[in-house]
Amino acid sequence: MNVQLETVVKTVKRSDCISIETNKGTYTCEYVVITVPLAVLKSGKIFFDPDLSDEKTNAINKIGFGVLEKIIIEFSEVFWDEYDSINLISSKITPFMWSVNLHKIVGKNTLMFFIGGDTKYIDVYNTSKSLIEIDLLEELKLCFPNKNIKIVKSIMTNWKYDEFTLGGYPTFILGSHPSIIQEFSKREGNLFFAGDHTKCKRYGTVQSAWLSGIRVAKDIITDSGMK
Repeated sequence: MNVQLETVVKTVKRSDCISIETNKGTYTCEYVVITVPLAVLKSGKIFFDPDLSDEKTNAINKIGFGVLEKIIIEFSEVFWDEYDSINLISSKITPFMWSVNLHKIVGKNTLMFFIGGDTKYIDVYNTSKSLIEIDLLEELKLCFPNKNIKIVKSIMTNWKYDEFTLGGYPTFILGSHPSIIQEFSKREGNLFFAGDHTKCKRYGTVQSAWLSGIRVAKDIITDSGMK
């Protein structure tokens, strides 16, 4: 398998074969699977020649794309119960209400908090990580007043401003409908689409992306006559 890293697709041209124009040259192939996030398709960063069908373009426009950032924090010790996820409930309005217990999964003293990227309670894109940690510690101490809570280190995503994601997950908006998702499962010539926006089951998750990849792989195998 010839895997090309750090190769950015600019144009997909379809004629007798498919040519992919990138920042490192042009590649030709018989089949193409488009797996970029929906927000990248919405942005027009990839040019299709000829244009995608009206049905596919309508699907791209009518399905929304949201932002969900994560801050993963390692603590000096485990001060929480061993549940899969933890919901923080207090009198304070906070964006840190929901977290996943990574200690139960990987054995580290770590929680992963989910933050709506466009939340009005905190501007995660213009607030330093240290200030975000202070706000989070205040909330944790309200919920665990008798615990010694110390942060060892943390890491935070920035999916909204990553040029290869531009967000976090597909979602339904005004004018969208589950039937539109089915449009993404349809091929256009030898151009196939996969990703978490192309599969109704577990929509918007890694599992839906995985299942869509299996679907496309089977379709290409059938179409090409490979065994």
